[in-house]
Amino acid sequence: MKLKTQIVLTTHLVLIIASVLFGVFTYRAAKYILTEEVDEKLITAAIMAKEVLPPGYHDKITGPSSIDGETYRSIALKWTQLANEMGISYLWSLKQIDGKTVYTTVSRRPSVAKGLDSPPFFSEAENFALFEKAFRTMNPQFLFMDRFGSRFRVALNPFVDGSGSPCLFASAVNTSYLDELFRKVVDGVAVICLVAMLVAMLIDFLLVRSISKPMEDLSPLAKV
Repeated sequence: MKLKTQIVLTTHLVLIIASVLFGVFTYRAAKYILTEEVDEKLITAAIMAKEVLPPGYHDKITGPSSIDGETYRSIALKWTQLANEMGISYLWSLKQIDGKTVYTTVSRRPSVAKGLDSPPFFSEAENFALFEKAFRTMNPQFLFMDRFGSRFRVALNPFVDGSGSPCLFASAVNTSYLDELFRKVVDGVAVICLVAMLVAMLIDFLLVRSISKPMEDLSPLAKV
């Protein structure tokens, strides 16, 4: 095998490995940044949902009849509009009362198969373990949750209401939204890596050719 061919094959192999490593690193970095951006949007939505509530709303919630239906429906509608404007799937809030964690407000969600509906006011949370850390630490938490047959990225923003009871504002976005963002990143990284690798290979081939040609020209003389 000619020296030029050996050098070209070796450098091309190095370029391919470097391009793959660059692509993996770039994808992981982009995925991390995009997830952070989504989490920031979810927390912002949770904070804005709290601001939509009437003053002292959570302070008044002590039982299933503590908030009239018209008030609840009005807030649920506002939250639905806010969720649509923010581009997220759901908003809801919870409160710990007498050792139970209950839903206090839930945005209306789109109709889905089997006719499932959002939990009604003051129904007990069926998956408390997901919220327990946020209630215990009173710090924002981010997690993935399976709900209504889909998977969601969820932000939990805890606070203590005027009555001293721990409350939680949650916002969620379907992971299909994240998957679409990640797919675009993969497509972009793949194109950049392919183009960069082809250009680098072309430059490498021309450089190797210019360097190895004089050596090949001298090789017959070396045998004399």
